[in-house]
Amino acid sequence: MHDGFFDRVMASALDRGVTQFVLLGPGHEGRAERHAQPGVRWWQLDLERGGLADALTGGGFEPDATALFCFEGAASQLTRPALAGLLAELRSLATPGTRLALALPASAAPAGGTEDEPPEGLFAGSRWRNAEISERAQRAGLRMLIPVWAPAPPGTPPSLGGIAAFTERMLYRAGGESLATHLEGSYDVSVTGTRELDLGVYRVDLASGDRWIARIFPAARDVEAVRVDARLLGLLTAAGFPAERCASPEPGDGRGPVSVLEGQGVLVTECAPGRPMASGEQAFELLGRLLGQLHAMPAGELLPAAARPGGAWHHLLPDGSPAQELDAARALLHDARHRVPAGGAPAYDDLAAALEAADACADLPHALVHPDCVPRNAIGQPGEDITLIDWAGAGWGPRLVSLGCLLWAAADSTRNIAAALAGYRQSVTLEPAEADRLGAAMQLRPLILACWAFATGRDTLEGASTSWDHHRQRIEAAQAFITR
Repeated sequence: MHDGFFDRVMASALDRGVTQFVLLGPGHEGRAERHAQPGVRWWQLDLERGGLADALTGGGFEPDATALFCFEGAASQLTRPALAGLLAELRSLATPGTRLALALPASAAPAGGTEDEPPEGLFAGSRWRNAEISERAQRAGLRMLIPVWAPAPPGTPPSLGGIAAFTERMLYRAGGESLATHLEGSYDVSVTGTRELDLGVYRVDLASGDRWIARIFPAARDVEAVRVDARLLGLLTAAGFPAERCASPEPGDGRGPVSVLEGQGVLVTECAPGRPMASGEQAFELLGRLLGQLHAMPAGELLPAAARPGGAWHHLLPDGSPAQELDAARALLHDARHRVPAGGAPAYDDLAAALEAADACADLPHALVHPDCVPRNAIGQPGEDITLIDWAGAGWGPRLVSLGCLLWAAADSTRNIAAALAGYRQSVTLEPAEADRLGAAMQLRPLILACWAFATGRDTLEGASTSWDHHRQRIEAAQAFITR
């Protein structure tokens, strides 16, 4: 059973494009020779020697490239602390797409442990979790582990790869399971249920019948930045702009809409009634009109909340300008060069060249910008009350990039493009330099999304390259219509 399992695991990893295989301890006789392929590297290590991570990286192992660790035998012979240390070292070398296969029968607890100590606690403490495998394999004591993208706890080695560190810093949220208790203690409310809608975004049902939206931001984002979000939403509400409203604890209680959960800022807003707008001419005209009104707002009415650089996508950068977003994307794609499969260099080079040539429009007119003014972030329907949501990353930035994101979303239809521009022009007239660079502004978000998806393992290089080519072509077609 063990031999077949590990052979299947290795064959599957090769099919996924994994290029690094680490065989730990005895029991892997002949596997490297049987599964050898060009461009694939193999290591076999004796567990009696310490410094596993140093030994591997010193031997050319690259933490930003996907790997398969295979531990076929001897796991149950290690003491529980020794196995925990080994798992933690392996986790420090992991990147998205890395897996750990091991044999650890449930009846064979690590030495020094007991049978009533399930290994899942050991895995969690080392930042691994079980993946689903067949019941037969589980009964045979076989495991497939996936990295948990939490920061390293004290006393364990941190992630060595740039992409792993980025994933932990930007895409990890703690405390979702205790959010209800946290909100009840912070606001003296009764929570009847929570539901995660997106990464760190929860719908909160209250016993009063009200609904909130609670956004848990990464610990890497300063809580003061979340408080700025709340102040900005308050200013927009006072100005009559249909932004989401901060939830309203009792006036004067000093608590406000921002709290802190496990070191992470939490912002609570009212849950806007309705559904995200469906794409169509009316929707894009309305969004263009709202974006124009936002860009035309006098700066003095919105300061100091609007003074911070804005316009960056918050899953790549907690706060910042499009120029800073581009710098972050370039750094992430650079780290992802080790993930390029055989034959993938041309596609990777095309993405890298496009990022290098991308225009952040930093020298063009600035305004208060919403980074992602697209139909899915507008709740309601034309002719009804509309609420524009998801203001993380809002601030002072080039207005053309904000408009470009809306026009990219509209680019499948010349009518949608025309409607969005007609709505926008009710409040803002673009300068000639802005009109000349509108196509470049439209390309920024889909290009960055494609690079981010590949680097973080959410898409293959081929898939990311195909997505970018598709969006580039539709933007070029839309640009030809705009400039006629």
